[in-house]
Amino acid sequence: MTSEEYLQAYAPANAFRYAQHEQRCHTGFAPTLRDTAGLYGHEFAVGYICTVVSDFVAYTSASRGLSPEQLRQLANIIILQYGGMKVTELLLFFIKCKSGVFGKFYSTIDTMDITAALCKWYAECNRIKGEHYYRTQQEEREKALHVDGEERLTFQEAYDRGLFKNPETRKYIEKLLKARGGN
Repeated sequence: MTSEEYLQAYAPANAFRYAQHEQRCHTGFAPTLRDTAGLYGHEFAVGYICTVVSDFVAYTSASRGLSPEQLRQLANIIILQYGGMKVTELLLFFIKCKSGVFGKFYSTIDTMDITAALCKWYAECNRIKGEHYYRTQQEEREKALHVDGEERLTFQEAYDRGLFKNPETRKYIEKLLKARGGN
């Protein structure tokens, strides 16, 4: 994807579209902020984040926004501290800010208010991703236990169920299990 296509795809105006599928914002294939900086350059990533933050500031009723220097510093901090966040998660964060999930931003926008809310959001994103990947791994393990509709057993389960009938085989298995800390 070119930088222009990136800016179109992840424009703040598209945040509402992404927000309709929150789970995909966390687990989809959107690039992280670190990926963005790596693919398109650090200055591109800073400029993109400045655009997203400026869109949020324009949404509020703050009489005083952020200076260009505050915007740049905030963008750099976001890349440094939250570089593992997907761009769609950042867009979803600002949708949640606009909807009041992180409280009300009053007459002035404070960069620390944004970073404090972003810190909580990043932890939530990681929790959601962790749960998703855990469930996915569990499902894969469950599928691995059943091949062609038949249950697959671990070595220990087969031994415990007495499926090894030959006495010599049982002795050998008992020796192996004891060596690895089993029965």
